[in-house]
Amino acid sequence: MKERVFHAYSALHNDGQQVSREGESFHGSQYVDEFFGAWEKIDEYYSKNPKQELTFLEVGAYRGLWGIAFSIYCNTKGIEGKYVTVTDLTHDSHNINLLKSLNYNVSLGIQCALVSENTYNEKVKDTVTSILPNYDLVLIDAGHLYDDVINDTKKFSDLANDILIFHDIRPKEPVVEGLVHVWPALQDLGVTLDEEIVTDEKRMGIGLKYIK
Repeated sequence: MKERVFHAYSALHNDGQQVSREGESFHGSQYVDEFFGAWEKIDEYYSKNPKQELTFLEVGAYRGLWGIAFSIYCNTKGIEGKYVTVTDLTHDSHNINLLKSLNYNVSLGIQCALVSENTYNEKVKDTVTSILPNYDLVLIDAGHLYDDVINDTKKFSDLANDILIFHDIRPKEPVVEGLVHVWPALQDLGVTLDEEIVTDEKRMGIGLKYIK
């Protein structure tokens, strides 16, 4: 799976040049060991709890890396996959690259839907649940300011059937001027993570919470 993800992402978003296989990669959006470490945990879970169909909601995509990995995972395992992302394409000029990833996912037989809305939109959850009422995997990785994390977690976390995933759970003590306030928000919401995949206490990190 790892090699397929590197190859697909490089072809779609790096002009065919191979992205780094270690450290901070995928245009700075992930630490490689954390990202694939999270997928190892996801694979462990579904090896013990196999399914013929998997559904994935990604709240806040950047170029579509998580969706690419999900699609390749489902394709490799022979699982029917359905992927939905809530990503406001107008928020970041780089978000338009997400469309390339969605087309790639469809080429692998994955059903995809894009909800291009701000997560503060009062009707955005209704739009998401009109596509699917709930999702096996829910990744929350949109705005990282305290109020953003509170909003997105309250709005979407109850849609997760199996695993709730948070990106950028570090640092625990954010710099006042910094943008990452995920950890304090989760603490105030009483969200207890079952897995913390962290290689750098100063930034990034992936947290997983098993629903059942």
